[in-house]
Amino acid sequence: ALLIDRTEVALARALRVNCKVAVCVLDDVQADTAATPDVEQFVAQLRGSLRSDDTIGRIGDRTFVVVCNNIGRDKDAGMVAQRLLENFDVECRVGVVLSRGGDDASTVPGWGNDSALHL
Repeated sequence: ALLIDRTEVALARALRVNCKVAVCVLDDVQADTAATPDVEQFVAQLRGSLRSDDTIGRIGDRTFVVVCNNIGRDKDAGMVAQRLLENFDVECRVGVVLSRGGDDASTVPGWGNDSALHL
């Protein structure tokens, strides 16, 4: 509920200030291996890759959503995703969806389905 609320706030703000919101979904593909760090360590690495106004939410055992505010250009979202991948010691899949704002969080493509762009 908090993740959806923060996403909706970010989308409304993006509409007001003419920027974009990137919703990144990270899935740890090595979740069942002994080499995988624990969830707290994974989240700490994730927080270290983000800005203070970005939001992290956990939607599965080893699946996280990151809502990135104030994305100016499309390629900035790709750079955020690249930074997320570079800061992990485990192999992750990342999906990124961009919105210009004004959307309801539940209607953003990729939210809750597999239509996100996978990098």
